[in-house]
Amino acid sequence: MHVDDIDDAGQLIRYALTAQLARLDQHKISETKVASGAGKSSSQLTNWKKGIGSPPDGEVLRSLDSSIVGLAPETEPLGGLNSLGIRLRGLTNQDSLIAHLPASWTWEMLLEDANTEFAVLVQASALLSLFIPIDQARLSPSELRARYKERKIQPLVKHLALIGGAPPTSRNIDALVLLGGLTKCAWDHDLGHLVHSKLQDLPLGFRLWRAITKLVHLCEENLSSTNHLKEWVTGLLKDAEGLRRTSIYPGRSLDLELAIAIPYEWSRPDGPEGDWVHKLLLARAQDDTATLRERGTAAMGLWQRTLAHNPDHRNEASQDGQRVKRVESELRNLAHGFARPDARPDVAAGLRWVAATLTSVLDKKVPVCNQWPEPDPREPWFQVVQDATDVLDTQEIPDRILDATKVLFQHMLLQNAGVQRRQATDTLLAGGWTNAVIKGLAHVLEHEKEQSWLRVRALFAIGFLQRRDSTVANILVQACQEAYDKLKSPSPTGAQITEMHAVLFSIGDCFGASFGVRDRGQLRSVRNSIAPILDELAKGELTQEERFYPVARALVYLLTFTAQDRRGERFDLSETLLQSMRDHPDTVTRDFCEWTLGFRFTTDGKVQSLMRAVDLDND
Repeated sequence: MHVDDIDDAGQLIRYALTAQLARLDQHKISETKVASGAGKSSSQLTNWKKGIGSPPDGEVLRSLDSSIVGLAPETEPLGGLNSLGIRLRGLTNQDSLIAHLPASWTWEMLLEDANTEFAVLVQASALLSLFIPIDQARLSPSELRARYKERKIQPLVKHLALIGGAPPTSRNIDALVLLGGLTKCAWDHDLGHLVHSKLQDLPLGFRLWRAITKLVHLCEENLSSTNHLKEWVTGLLKDAEGLRRTSIYPGRSLDLELAIAIPYEWSRPDGPEGDWVHKLLLARAQDDTATLRERGTAAMGLWQRTLAHNPDHRNEASQDGQRVKRVESELRNLAHGFARPDARPDVAAGLRWVAATLTSVLDKKVPVCNQWPEPDPREPWFQVVQDATDVLDTQEIPDRILDATKVLFQHMLLQNAGVQRRQATDTLLAGGWTNAVIKGLAHVLEHEKEQSWLRVRALFAIGFLQRRDSTVANILVQACQEAYDKLKSPSPTGAQITEMHAVLFSIGDCFGASFGVRDRGQLRSVRNSIAPILDELAKGELTQEERFYPVARALVYLLTFTAQDRRGERFDLSETLLQSMRDHPDTVTRDFCEWTLGFRFTTDGKVQSLMRAVDLDND
C-alpha cells in the first residue's frame, strides 16, 4: 500500500480500507469474512485494495462499513469509508447518501419529527434521495419543494447548520455534506437567504463554508442548470472578508477552499468582472495580517486552480500557456516576499516553508506538492517533523500500511495546501491508527516549542482525530499551559495568540464533541486541570485588548461544548464563566455568550442538546 499523490481520492480510500482491515487482523477477523459480509468476493476486495479495476462506489463502501462494524462491534470506532468517500469524491447520486433507505419508507419517515441529531441526518438523507433523481434528470423540483419547504426543508436546514457547526466528528461533517446537497437540489431564494443568515449570524456559522463548497462541487456537473446559484455563491464570497472579521475562527480558511472550488465559468478572465477569484486568493496570500494557514492555502490554491483551468498550459505559446506564465510570475514574486528575512518574524520559518513548497510546484508545473523540497539547514523544526515521523516506526503499525501512514502524517504537518492537508487528516482518522499518529504529534509538541505555526498544525490535527484518552488529555493540558505562558509574556506575537486560540479550539473539538458517558471522566480531568487558565482568560484583563479577541471567542467555544450538568447547588464552570463574559468588549464574544446561555442550560442546571438552539429562532 502506498500513497504518492495526496490529491488522489482512490489512493486515500484504499489506504483507509487497508488500514481498517489491518486493525481487524488483530481481532482474528479475516478479509474473507469482511468480503463475505459485504456480499462480495475476496478477489474483489483484493482488487480494490490494489487499485485494480473500478474503484468501490458509495454502495460498496457502505456495504463494507456494515460488514466491518457488524463483525467487530466492540472494536474502537471503525467504518466511515462511505463518509470519507463522499468528502473526497463528492455526493453525486443516491448510492452515496449517508443513510440509504428503501424508497417505500421515505414518505412515511418524513411525516415524523426529527428530534435527535441522528434523526435529522436520516431524514435529510431520505429527503435528499427524493430530490437527487429530479436534479439528475434536470427537471424542476418546484412541486416537491413546495410540498416539503416549510414542514421539512427549512427545519432540517436549521438543524443541519447547527449539527455541522459543532465539533468535527464524522457525524457533524456528514451534516455539512447533506446541507450542501439539499441546498443545491432544493434551491430557492428563501432557502438561500436561510443558509446565508446562518453563515452570517450563527456563532458556529464559519463551518458552513464547507457545505457551500460541497454545493459548488455538485454544480460542476451541470453548470447550465445552476446559473441561479452563481450569483448567490459569488455574493457570499465577496462578503467573506467582512464575515472573517466577525468569525470565532477568523483564520480557518474555509472561505478560501470555496474560492478554489469556484468553476472557471463563474470567474473567467474575459468575463465582466475578470477573474475575481484570482484577485481574492492573491489578496489573501499577500495579506500580512492573515494567518499562515490562510496565506499558504490561498497561494497553493491559486496555482492549483490556474493549472486546472488552463489545460493547454504546457504549450507556452498558447493562451493557456501565457496565462499560466503570468500567474507563475505573480506567485514567484510572492514566494520571494515570503522568504525575506523581515517577513512576519513570528512565522518567518513557516513563510519560508510555504515559499519553498510553492517554488517547488511552480518549477515542476504540478498542482500539489507531493515531494518535499530540501529544507534549509537553518530550519531545525523540519528535523523535529522527521523525528516525529520515525516515532511511527515504534508504534506497531503493520508493515503494509506503515509507509503510507508516514506519508499522510507528514502531509498533515508539512502540506501548505489546506484542502489536501485536511484530506490527509480525514484519511488517517478513517484508517483508525490514530493512537500511533497522536504519539507522533505529541513528539512535535514536546520538542518544538518556538514555531507556533507548526504547533498550531499539530493541535488542529489532535482536535480532528477525536481521541479522548488520558494521553490526549495530558498533551492538551500541557499545550494549554505553554500557550498561556506565552500569552502572558510582555509582548506576545500574533502567532502565539493564534496558538492559544488553537489549543482552546482543540480541547473544545476533542473533549467537547458528543460522546459516551465513559469519556466524561477525561473531560472533567482536562477542564479541572486548566480551570485556573480558563478563569483568568474569562475574568481577567488579558483578552480585553482587540488583538486578543479571537482567544476570547475560542474560550466561549470551549465552554459551550464542554459544559456539564450542575452538581447540586454548585454552578458548572462553563455556566459561571459564560455569565462573567456577557459584558466582554468584543461584540462577537458577547453575542456568542448570549446565544449559548439562551439554550444550553435549563433552570435547574441541566445541559441541553445543541438541537435546542433552534428554539431561539422561534422566540
